Amino acid sequence: MIQITTNNDVTIAVFQQDINFETTRIMEEILRHHTYSNISRLQIDLSAVRFIDSSGVRLFISWLYPLKDRIHIEIMGASAPIKNILSICQIDQFVDVK
Repeated sequence: MIQITTNNDVTIAVFQQDINFETTRIMEEILRHHTYSNISRLQIDLSAVRFIDSSGVRLFISWLYPLKDRIHIEIMGASAPIKNILSICQIDQFVDVK
């Protein structure tokens, strides 16, 4: 579902499937058990994600918003429809979407 690796002060989270009601509970558990205390940058790879529903948006907001003031957060590989969702929900206001 999510592959998380940390190298020096950068954590990379690769989402390997769509982020929806069926997958967010497991994803929340994975993300909750990872620490972000010794990093300065979080990169999120969404290249395998084709769809994010409202549960996925809630997951991103609850996970990323508390980190935004102390970690530089980048979302990479998002398709145009995913970027549009992130923009509509204003996640792109506190996360660098590339």
